[in-house]
Amino acid sequence: MEYKIYKTIEKFHLIKSPGKIVIACSGGPDSMALLNIMNNLKESLGITLHVMHLNHLSRGAEAEKDAEFVKESCRKLALPFTLYTFNVPLYARRQKISFEEAGRKVRLHYYKKALSETGSSVAATAHTLDDHVETILMRILQGTGPSGIRGILPSRRHLISPLINTTKKEIIEYLMENKIDFRVDESNLSATYFRNKIRHILLPLIEKEFNPGIRQSLARMAQWWQEEEEYWDKKVSETSTIVTIAGKSAQIKISGFNSLEIPLKKRLFRHALQAVKGNLEDITFSHLGSLLELAGKESGSKISLPGRISAEVEFDNLVIRRSMTKTKLPDVPLPVPGTVEIPFWNLKIISEIIKYPPMDWTSDSFHAYIDRNTIKGNLTLRARKPGDIIMPLGMGGRKKIKELLMEYRIPASQRESVPIICDEEKILWVAGVRLDERAKVTSKTKEILHLKVDKGE
Repeated sequence: MEYKIYKTIEKFHLIKSPGKIVIACSGGPDSMALLNIMNNLKESLGITLHVMHLNHLSRGAEAEKDAEFVKESCRKLALPFTLYTFNVPLYARRQKISFEEAGRKVRLHYYKKALSETGSSVAATAHTLDDHVETILMRILQGTGPSGIRGILPSRRHLISPLINTTKKEIIEYLMENKIDFRVDESNLSATYFRNKIRHILLPLIEKEFNPGIRQSLARMAQWWQEEEEYWDKKVSETSTIVTIAGKSAQIKISGFNSLEIPLKKRLFRHALQAVKGNLEDITFSHLGSLLELAGKESGSKISLPGRISAEVEFDNLVIRRSMTKTKLPDVPLPVPGTVEIPFWNLKIISEIIKYPPMDWTSDSFHAYIDRNTIKGNLTLRARKPGDIIMPLGMGGRKKIKELLMEYRIPASQRESVPIICDEEKILWVAGVRLDERAKVTSKTKEILHLKVDKGE
C-alpha cells in the first residue's frame, strides 16, 4: 500500500519539493496509517516530518488518552510532536454553529499555525476515498454547485491528502498486517452527526438496495466535475479585463459582464466572492441569482450577502466588498500655514501662503489656490453633511454636494470619506472634486492660500 500512496503523491504532485511537512494525527486508524506510511516514505520523498495533534476537549479523559497515544507513537518513531488544545464545543456554542463545522474551522486554524511554527510547506491530512465519497454525497444533499461535487481535492492550498485514493478497508488491512495500534473515537460510530448518518446509514442503504458500486460511481463523477471545473477556471482567468480584485474588494465591469453567458457569470461571481470572503461558505444558488439580478439594476442598488459581504452597483461597476462598520470621521482643524497628518482620513494636508500663483501652476484636483481674503475664520477638514451646498467653480449657481459627487461618478460607498475643507461660513473646496466659486483667485487677489492634499496608500 505504501507504493500506492507514493504513486498518489506523484500523480497529484502533492509534494512539489523536498522539505518539512506537518502530519495531522488524531490517533485514529486513518491518521496512524498516514503517519507510519509517510514516515516510511520520507527518505524517498526527500522530506522530514513534524506531527501535530489537536485536542478538541470534547471527550474528557478519552481525548487526553488520544493525545498521549500520539505523543508516545511519535517518540517511538523519533519524530517531533506538537500538541494543541482548544475547546471546540464552547466555540461551537458561542458561534452558534454545529460541532462539526466548529471542529473544521478550528483544525484549519491550527494547521496554519503548525505550518508557520515549524516552517513546513504543507500539512498532510488523513482523508480517504471513503471520506471523499461521503463528502460528495453530503454536498449533493445540501444543494452544492459543480465545484462542491468534486468532493475533497487531493491538494488544496496548504493541505494535502495522500490517502485520498485509498479505502478504509485497505487502511485497516495495512494496520493489521503491520501491527500498528490506533485509537477508536466512539463518537465516529454515533449517528448523531450528519457525516456519520451518511457513513453508517445512507451509503450502506444505497449499496444494498440501489447501487453496490456507488462509491466508485461518485468518485468517477467527482473526477469528471474536476475536469469541468479546470476548464471553467481557465475561462474565468480569461476575463481579467472584466473583474479586478484589489485587497478585500472585487470590481466587475457590468458592460463586459452582461455580454457573458450565465454559467460563466455565476463562476465569475464565485471567483470574486472567494477572493473577498476567503471562502464560499453559506453562498447558495439564490445568492448567485440575486447577484445576477443586481447586475441589471441602477447605480446605488445594493444587497447583503453571508459573511458580512455586500454587493453594490456603482455606475458601470458591480462591487463586492466586506461590509465595514461605518466610523464617523472626525472634524480636523487645519493650521495656516502648516502641515497636518490625519491618520483617520489617511491624508496629509499642506498649507502655505503665497503672493502670486507659481509659474508651474498645478491644476490637478489635489491642489487648490484660494483667495485668502475670502476665508472667514478658521479652516476645518470634515466629512460631508446632509444638505451641504457648494457654488462649484465655473458651473454657475448652487449645488448640493451629494449631486456634485454623483456627477463626478464617485460611488456612494466613498462619498462619506471625500474630504471637505470649509471656513466658519461656507465650503471652500471639495478636495479632489471642485473649488467653490467664492474662493477663486482673481486679479484683485492679494494673498493666496495654497492647499495640497497627499493621499496615503
